[in-house]
Amino acid sequence: MSQQLVNTHHIYHGFWVFSIMGVFAALFPEPSAFWGWVLLGSLIVSGIWSGIGYYKRLDRRLKWRVIYGIVHFDLFSGYAAVIAWRGNGETFLGALLFFVPIILAGWIGHRYRQRILSEILEPRS
Repeated sequence: MSQQLVNTHHIYHGFWVFSIMGVFAALFPEPSAFWGWVLLGSLIVSGIWSGIGYYKRLDRRLKWRVIYGIVHFDLFSGYAAVIAWRGNGETFLGALLFFVPIILAGWIGHRYRQRILSEILEPRS
């Protein structure tokens, strides 16, 4: 069985996409040291994870690419929710409105992860 080598390094662009959204979350509507530190922490962890993945060529594994992509999309969505929440006055109701759907989507994704993975690998619809 021959395996075709494919350049999968484009997966590492997820790091830059979420980090740009994180910068906006830390600065909008006014600068916040707390969100700046949260962004710095997530950049460090993601940078180490990306470096290990690149060094060990983990991006050639489908499972690793899927998990890496989902985590970075979740970070992007989380920072987008922070921007919306902070822009709307940082109220409790706003937090429920912006963060509960993300948490619920994460729970559903975890709960049905086998079905989702099988649909990704062999689409039936």
